[in-house]
Amino acid sequence: MSSAFHGIETALRGALAHQQAISTVAHNVANASTEGYSRQDPVFQASNAYPAASFAGYPDGGPFGTGVEIGRVRRLHDTWLAGRMRSTESTYHFWETQRQFTDRIEQIVSQSGGTGLNVLMDRFWNAWQQLTQGENATDTGIRAVVVSEGRNLAAAINSMNRDLAQLTHDSRSMLEDAITRVNALAKGLADVNAQVRVTGGLGGTPNDLFDQRDRLLAELSSLVDIDVYEGQHGSVTVTLGSRQLVEGTFAGVLQVAPDTPATVQWSDGASASVTQGEVAALLRVENEVITGQQAQLDALRAALVESVNSIHTNGFDLDGNPGLPFFQVSGSDHTLSVTPAMDDPRRVAASGDGSAGNAEIALAIAGIRDKQSHLLGQVSIREHFSAWLSRAGSEAREMQDMSSRTLARRNAIRLEQESVSGVNLDEEAARLVQWQRAYAASARVLTVLDEVLATVIERLGVIGR
Repeated sequence: MSSAFHGIETALRGALAHQQAISTVAHNVANASTEGYSRQDPVFQASNAYPAASFAGYPDGGPFGTGVEIGRVRRLHDTWLAGRMRSTESTYHFWETQRQFTDRIEQIVSQSGGTGLNVLMDRFWNAWQQLTQGENATDTGIRAVVVSEGRNLAAAINSMNRDLAQLTHDSRSMLEDAITRVNALAKGLADVNAQVRVTGGLGGTPNDLFDQRDRLLAELSSLVDIDVYEGQHGSVTVTLGSRQLVEGTFAGVLQVAPDTPATVQWSDGASASVTQGEVAALLRVENEVITGQQAQLDALRAALVESVNSIHTNGFDLDGNPGLPFFQVSGSDHTLSVTPAMDDPRRVAASGDGSAGNAEIALAIAGIRDKQSHLLGQVSIREHFSAWLSRAGSEAREMQDMSSRTLARRNAIRLEQESVSGVNLDEEAARLVQWQRAYAASARVLTVLDEVLATVIERLGVIGR
């Protein structure tokens, strides 16, 4: 037969279990705005009956129930959705990082307003054309305009060159920062693995550590494309390409090789395979995108210098002297400038036969704008720049489109995750009321049993005395 003390123990277990459930609700509500938090749910289960079965059977009509306990606090989390989210995160940052750079490149190439390269080239050709009109060939003022427009054009090309060099510097700096973050995240995951193993080995369920682990994995996936494998007690192994970045308490180390083109390698010098994420985007930006734009600018500058100088050196200046190169390129950064001798406008070689009024050379230089160049694949400087501008705009729009698409897909997956793991305050309020009443009921049972025991202790045997 069960004693009153058994009932007290049963009621106490009910009160303690529901008190723990209420604490779980409080934890959920407190983390309702925490990024990456997964809602926790206490799992109630009947505690073991008493007494346990034996060969002697159950005395006193047992076994008797002993109440309820929290078997575990489960974490509401969808592993498959988390994997999809990591993959989409890598893809999104791959396109978004490129979009940021292609937008800047389009601005550099187009240079909207009155200082665009196409506008300045037209002014330069028009200045030479003006020298061919009437008596203008001998006008030093118009010759000075030719020199001035040449300097403006050279300054614009140099500005574009500096802007592209700055983009290269920015992309390399961002790449180094990204690799530093990858290493820090890998170390953080290894540390979490160590804590998870200890807690899991003791039979615990470290839900908050799992959330911390998944936040680290999500951030890591935005940088590089990773594969994640969960092992014993919830520790994870993270691979990058064919090598392990994190395994247990081990964390690999990546570094940016100081060479050109940019490469990422492991600490032992082996090349690291990165195909998605911010790091892959930065590698492509530096090694392909910016390099391609620089090649376009270099080709245009070379064609301009070769075309103008080859004609100008075959002419004569206002004093009948042989023409000098109009443009010059100097330094490791290939700075373009008008030859210093042109500070004297009389040195502009507009004549083809040495006579002061002849403008044959000026006319030939003015015609370069539509003349095919072997340095540009048999297209004119104007056609080359127009095609270059079109390609830059097209690539920028492509990156914008791909970034927008993957962002929409990422947001959709995030909504799915929220429906599974997010904290709904209305639901938590309902569960709080339910468990508060269950706790109160268990407490009421304790009160009743206390009264029963008081009656037994204080009054049993008193009647009839």
